[in-house]
This record gives sequence, structure tokens and C-alpha cells, in this order.
Amino acid sequence: MDNIINSKFLKKIAQHKERYIIYALGAIILLTLAIRYAEPVKDGDFFWHVKYGEQLMENRTIVPDHSLYSWTPTDNRAIKCNWLSDIFLYLMNRTGGLPLLFAFRYFCVLAVVTIIWFYIRRMEQNKNIFSLLVISIALLASFVGAYLKPEIISMVFMAISAFLYFSVKSGLGGKWGSKPFLLYPLLFLLWVNIHEVFIFGLSTLMLITAGEIINSRFCKKCSLDKEALKNLIYGAVLSGMATFITPYGYNIHLKYINKLLSAKEELGFKIITAYNTLFQTGLCVRYDFINYWGIMIITFLFLFAFTVWKRKEWDWGILLPSVFLAFLFARYVRATYYWPSFWGMSVIYMQKNSGLCWSDIIPKPKTVLKPVFQFTIIILVLYFNLNAIYRARYFPVIHRWMGFGTSYQNPVQASAFLKKYRPGKLLYNSYDTGGYLIYDLYPLYKVFMDPRYFPYKDWFEEYWNFNAGQTALDDFVKKYPFDVALLDYTTSGKCIIKFLESSRWRPVFYGQTAIVFVKMGTNFNHDIQGLDKHRFDDLHTLTQAKAAFFTAQNLYDIDTSDYILNIIKQKFSDMPGRNNAGTINTLSLSRDGLKAYMEGDYEKAFNKLRFVGINWFAVRSNRSLLNVLNWKACRLIQEKRYQGALSMYNMILAVAPKFADGLYNAGVLNYILQKKHNTDSHWNRGHTIMTSLPLTMKKTDPRQNLLKLFLETAPNHPYASKARLLLEGKEIPSRISSDYFCNVIKPEKVFPDLPDFF
Repeated sequence: MDNIINSKFLKKIAQHKERYIIYALGAIILLTLAIRYAEPVKDGDFFWHVKYGEQLMENRTIVPDHSLYSWTPTDNRAIKCNWLSDIFLYLMNRTGGLPLLFAFRYFCVLAVVTIIWFYIRRMEQNKNIFSLLVISIALLASFVGAYLKPEIISMVFMAISAFLYFSVKSGLGGKWGSKPFLLYPLLFLLWVNIHEVFIFGLSTLMLITAGEIINSRFCKKCSLDKEALKNLIYGAVLSGMATFITPYGYNIHLKYINKLLSAKEELGFKIITAYNTLFQTGLCVRYDFINYWGIMIITFLFLFAFTVWKRKEWDWGILLPSVFLAFLFARYVRATYYWPSFWGMSVIYMQKNSGLCWSDIIPKPKTVLKPVFQFTIIILVLYFNLNAIYRARYFPVIHRWMGFGTSYQNPVQASAFLKKYRPGKLLYNSYDTGGYLIYDLYPLYKVFMDPRYFPYKDWFEEYWNFNAGQTALDDFVKKYPFDVALLDYTTSGKCIIKFLESSRWRPVFYGQTAIVFVKMGTNFNHDIQGLDKHRFDDLHTLTQAKAAFFTAQNLYDIDTSDYILNIIKQKFSDMPGRNNAGTINTLSLSRDGLKAYMEGDYEKAFNKLRFVGINWFAVRSNRSLLNVLNWKACRLIQEKRYQGALSMYNMILAVAPKFADGLYNAGVLNYILQKKHNTDSHWNRGHTIMTSLPLTMKKTDPRQNLLKLFLETAPNHPYASKARLLLEGKEIPSRISSDYFCNVIKPEKVFPDLPDFF
């Protein structure tokens, strides 16, 4: 009996294996959706949109005041037509907070997938394994559209827009015929007041309409019938008219014309990732967007060419918008989500319309290539979905992790500190942090700048130059007299160094994301070494943990750096796919070397730090390494190993060409060796004068270059007077003595040359 039951069960599985394979792959796709989109709130845009919604509700208006949240000059004439979405996000946040908003994000992503799948079912392609690959690519390539801000609604609206077109073109309208085209004006009336980038959706509709008009003249086989074309034209024209029904009227269209004309001029378009091309940013490589883009182009071109060959149809209604959306996908990272839904329905339409049969899971007995093809499609579906899950877990994009909450781009802990203790009156903050600060601190503090960007375009370059370390801190403060500063670790490293090296600012807080400085004289002090170390317990990524570790090191908060290092060892030592063991070893060497340096054990510090090298943002370790290298070179001079000392100075100046002590000592040593070389014919044996200087130094006379550059770099250095005497020929040492060399090692507060290390 059991054998009979098992036989029937296996027979049933064999009969329905096509269905079971599709169910299994469908379940994997849903799992991918659940895991890949399990991310915290990405950036500060969500928070200022919520704050705008609050402002609009309280003031009973639909035109926001852009100048309300910042104390710096703002352009209040900027057009930002997101009032419907801003109010909606505000109400959702007030009602259910982030849990409700994360549920809404899943709803929107699922809506896009459902719309594509519904079209696939209506086209009777739901048993086609290729359709699951289409769903997978469309799901993953839409990722940028799923951020909690107005883009997420645009992503859904684009899918609806594509569905309206393809459902009518495929003859799925039933008794409604082509009347769904008349829904376009309502869609765009909402869209224009929800998200300002409705313009891409409207452009797509206009290209569809233009393509169908061309079809009606030159390719009647693939054109809409007269009634459908008439309704499409009506829908497109009325949609264009609907986009004028905003608080700004036609000005919103003029804004886009001006933006396109000036886009190459604006600094923001060059440096903000969202405006980058697909090939400019490593972010897209991590998302595999280039792979998705390539597969989408290949499949589209293959099916389009097959349709032309098989049916002699050159369908402009599909080709024109597809070319535009493919270009948009590659041109702007923030616009990648416009093409996937349209692409998904277009390839399904062309496959069905062309009669290309590759959907049978069970091949005919004599078919050889079909099972190979089907197996390849299954492998691709598994690869893209499982790879997305793997990357979400082990290779999260900077600032984020697999899970929920608020990303590291938003300074939650630092903002809470400011709210509690209220140091200073005018706040400086880095660009990325401003959105959250508007949400959390207004009206207690107004921000210096925030990710809105548009109110600050007139002076954005000033901020950018300062944040990049090109403008002196004191000069910047004279123009913008802030007395408290909040800077994130990721984008403001060089700026943080300026504050660390200034005697007029002191750190009062640092956490997982950002550090807070107050200006001397604000009558506020806070012991950073007394802060609760448990604020680092829930670090989610090694990248952010490293930033926090080096910040603790830079503040000589060795106990906290030890605490963070232990967290790193516990959480990240066994993660696959990364050389975490090497990273942890480097951090341990940096910690041990800095400890030894502070304790005066310079030989141990040298042996530890020389294996670490110069590391970005490791300010104290970098300075300590240079000091112990200088110390070691001085020891070599005492041992009369001059060539070794010269080689060490060459190495020092190669990584830090404005390290004052190194410049001085190398210059003095070269000066004496040159003198010996000129007076003693036997001296030059084994003592080559250093001429392989860094490329920034002219190779004429090494001693002159080094000492002159030393005086330019550090004119007030304690040994500056000796350098001047040497250059003037008033003091020429006859022997090599330690009296002439700078060998002062101590943990100094002021290191004026540090910004030039990098």
C-alpha cells in the first residue's frame, strides 16, 4: 500500500513539476523581496519631507517655506512640488512611526511586482520560467525607488502607467477597450503634486504617443486601432495639461528647462551620488545595477529584433520610450527605477506577440537546446536572487545594514546629545546630517545645511571647499559664526581633522555616526572619556565600527577604542567574503602602537605602527607613526647609519611631504653630508645624498628644497631659526651632532600639517 501511495505521489509530482518549480522560484523571489528591502531609513530626505508635511498641515498651506529650518542664507523661491506626498508621509509617521512606514515600503515594492505579474497572467505567460527572470530583474533593478520618500510613489505610478499602455496594446481591456488611456490625466494630476520627477513619466507617455502615431503611418500591423490611438492622444494631451494644476502652474515646467540647461554648471550635479551616471559610482556596482542594465538591454534588443525578423514589425510605440528609459537608467542613479516595470511588460508583450516559444518546462523528446535554455534561466533566477540576499547580509551599502531603524547617515545619538545639553547657539553640520537634524532638533536648533540642496545652491561650493579641507577653519567661522559643530565620519573626515587640530574647539561627544565640537568660550564642557561606552553596542557594520574606533583613537580615548575593538572582534571576525581578520589585526596594531607611543615606549610603537602605515582618518596613529619614524631615523644617525636614515626620511616625506620635523631633519642631514662630500673625497662611499624626493619637490639642490619647504610649512617651528642660519651660511656644522636634529616626541595637540597627509 505504501509503495502504491508513494508511486502515485511521485507520478503527481512528475505531472506537475512545472508548477512546483515556478512555485519554488516564486517563493525565492518573495524571500528576496523581504530581505533585500529590509533596510533602515536611508538618508535625511525622508525626515525633511516629514517636517515639510508637518509645516504644511500646521500652516494650512501647500507651499512650504524653505527658509524656516536653516540660519544660513536660503533661496525661498525654489520650487518643490511634493505637498501631497509630504503630508502623506507626515501622517503615516505620526500614526504608526517607522514600523508603519516600513510596511508601506513593502506594500509599494509588492505593488510593482504584483502589477507586472498580473500583466504576465493576463498574457498567459505565468507558466513561463522566463517570466520569473523578468520579475527578478524588475524587482532588483527598482531598488533605488524604494526609499522612504516621494520616489517610492513614483515607482508605483510608473508601473501603473506602463500597465495601462500594455494592457490596452495587448487587447486586455475587455469591455473597457481603450478607455483606460483616459485614466492618464488623473494619474498625472496626482503625480505632479506628489513627486517633482513626474516629468520622466510624462516624457515616457509622450514618447509612447509619438511612437504610436508613427506606427499608424508606417507599421499598421503593430499600431493601435483608431479609437485606441484617439484615446491615447486625448490621454496624453490632458495629462500634459493636468501637470499645470499645481501651486506653481507653468513655473514648474520652466524649472526643468532651466535645470537641464544648467545641470552641467552646478557643483551638486557633479558630486551628489543621486545625480551620477551608472558608471561613475561604485554604489551601482554593489547593487549590480550595471549587470541588470546590461541584461535588460540584451533581452529587449533580442526580442525586438526577433519581432522585426519574425513579424516584420518595427514597433515605435515600444522602442522610443525604451531607448529613453534605458538612457535615463544609465544617466541618473536616482532614476533607475523608471525603466524596470516598463521593460518587464515590454519583453513579455514582445515574447507573446512574436510567438517565441521558450516557456515549456518539460521539453519535447527530440529537443536538445530547450532544456539547456530552461536550466540556464533557472540558474539565472537563482543567481540574481540568492546573490541579492547574500549581498544584503554581508555587503551592505555604506551607512546601512540588513534590518530596520535609521541609517548611519542620520546622526541619531549626536542629535540626542544636542537636544539634551543644548551647547552653543548656532549649529554647523555636514550636508548629509541636516535632514535628520531638521526633524529632530527644530526649533531648538536651525541647521547650517541639509540634503535639500536647492536652497543653498548659491553658496554650496563654499561649504564643499570647507568640508573638503580646502578652507581654513578660522576663516570659515568668521563668515559663518557658529559655536557648535556636528560632523559625520563618512563625508567630513578632513573637516574633522581641522577641528581636532584647532586649539579653539574641543570635542564634547562622539558616537556611532558623528562627532560634536563646541567653541572655546561657550561655557560648556563634557568629558568624552566619561561617556557611556554602551552607545557602541549595536554597531551593525565593520565600516562604521572602524570609523568609531579611529575617532576614539584620535581623541586619545584608548579605553573606548579597546571597547569598540572588542565589539568588532565579536561581531565581524567570522563574516565571509571579506578580509576581516586582516582588518582586525591592523586595528589591533594601531591600538597597541598608539598605547606604546603614549607610554613613551617608542621602540614598541615603531614595531607596531610601521606595519600599519598611514590610514585615512587615523590622525593620532598617523602622527605617532611619523614621530617614531623620525625618532628611529635619529637613532640611525647616532649609529652613523646615514644611508638608512636618509631612506627613512625619504619614506616619511613620500607619504607626508609637509611633515615639518622630517623636512628639517632630512634637510640638515643632507646639508652636512653635502659638506662632507665636498671636502672629503672618501666620505661619499656608502653615503649617497638623497635626491629621490617626492614629485612635489624640485630636484635641484635637496638641502635647499627641504629646508625652504620646511620654513614655508612651519615658519614658527622651534628649529626654524637654525634652518634660516643654515640657509644663510651663518652656521655650518662641522660634524653630525644630535644638537642639530629635531627629535621631540610627545602627544601634541596641534599638528598643523596633518590635512596635507591625504
